[in-house]
Amino acid sequence: MTTRPPASAPCAPRCDVRSLPHLLAGALMRHRRNLAGLSLKQTQTSAISAERISEAEAGRYVPLQRHVHTLLRTYDTPAHEAEQVLAFLSLPAHEHRIDNALIQPPWVEALTGGSRSVHVYCADPALLSPFLPAASPPQGRCRAVLFLDESLLERPRDTAETACLSTLVRLAEAKALTVHLVPAGASAPAPLIAEYFYTRRQSWDGSASDRLRRQIFLAQHDNTHGSLSNGPGATAERQITQHITGAAHSSAWSLNWLRQASRACRQPRPGVFFHTATPQPAALPPARRERRTR
Repeated sequence: MTTRPPASAPCAPRCDVRSLPHLLAGALMRHRRNLAGLSLKQTQTSAISAERISEAEAGRYVPLQRHVHTLLRTYDTPAHEAEQVLAFLSLPAHEHRIDNALIQPPWVEALTGGSRSVHVYCADPALLSPFLPAASPPQGRCRAVLFLDESLLERPRDTAETACLSTLVRLAEAKALTVHLVPAGASAPAPLIAEYFYTRRQSWDGSASDRLRRQIFLAQHDNTHGSLSNGPGATAERQITQHITGAAHSSAWSLNWLRQASRACRQPRPGVFFHTATPQPAALPPARRERRTR
């Protein structure tokens, strides 16, 4: 992640979307506390209560930096991550976009751990690994949905891409991941876009407006750098993910094609990752147009 100020100007003070830097800082604090195996009561001190720690993790409260430093030290947080958390908490409220961010796995894990669901669009399998779920995620964990650009099935294959495709089939068959192929030409601004529905389950009221307040978007441009956005700073990402969701094929049809692609990759024929000349299902279904329930 980056410690530079967000690129966008603050929005109006009446904005009801939480500040993105504060949300990110809270997400990493919660992630490191969970990795340390500590409850809120175990981390509270005379200076900061368990309730205040919980509010800080949710991005609703900014503690004093010395208190944050003490908590992060208790969690054995690496120094560079602690510095980034403190930098984010020092930024003003109502910031909703961070560009040129250094995206590292702990931040991806922190967002996933605090989310009800994550929807990932991918046109470059080299970027996908940090966003894939465990083979058998515990019940009640973040629901993962992958929208895969179908042009990847026609690319020249290599060992890494072949392994990635096999992993996707395995995760989909284990119901740890739902996969939808997306017609080529989505014109996404980045080869990978992740939409997080960041919320504690008991705090969501189920409304569309509450969903908008809790969306966080991550756009990955290469192996390390990307952008993060929410609220009014995420208009472009929100529109493209809505388009991708509406254009995607069904999960059953997509899994069938992924299986065929995986089998084709294991054949000794050189050349393509997967050929569309491979025997196809009886008919190609139209792209999904209905609004998918997330």
